[in-house]
Amino acid sequence: MLSYDEMPEDNEDLAKVEVSFPTLPRDSAESCPVSISEIMEYLASEGENVVPDDLHFIRTAQVAEREFWIWRFVDSDGDECYVTVDHGSNEWCIGYDANWHGLSPEQFMLGIYHNVL
Repeated sequence: MLSYDEMPEDNEDLAKVEVSFPTLPRDSAESCPVSISEIMEYLASEGENVVPDDLHFIRTAQVAEREFWIWRFVDSDGDECYVTVDHGSNEWCIGYDANWHGLSPEQFMLGIYHNVL
């Protein structure tokens, strides 16, 4: 895994980096510590008007000491977006962003891990 200092300067370059992470033992949306309704509340607070059926679960990942769950959806502007749940140190965080540079789920999670997205 790339360290923070090895991360590319921009997401266009990140899209060229090969990244892979193992899945969690329970590779499912149901194993997520955050409910779909909590994810929906978060997206609504960010101005997104989506329903649970709009979210498409992709996978889980073990990224160093943190656990990730990632979904894909299309926002109201027609942009593909990822929403993640990141769990580590007994805390979890929900985040999302548009995928303007065509990042893979793994590249996106690496960017979230290093706080560069």
